[in-house]
Amino acid sequence: MNINSIIKAKPLIYLFLIGFVLNLIWEYLHYPLYKDFSGIPSNLHLWLATFFDAFFILTIILLISLKNGNFSWIKKPKTIDYI
Repeated sequence: MNINSIIKAKPLIYLFLIGFVLNLIWEYLHYPLYKDFSGIPSNLHLWLATFFDAFFILTIILLISLKNGNFSWIKKPKTIDYI
């Protein structure tokens, strides 16, 4: 892995971390509203849900960027990018 690939991956790492933190806050805030029938400990459940939420956000961003051929769509997204 060279320095250029690390520099290009940095915004994606930040995106994942921001998505992770915001989803973790969200999960903990609304968790008391539901009855948990999963049988796994609540903290593990919330952290797993948070991880997969952040992963899905990153995957969606990467798929749209792949469709558009670059990441510049984020500055001025089109209607199709939201769909």
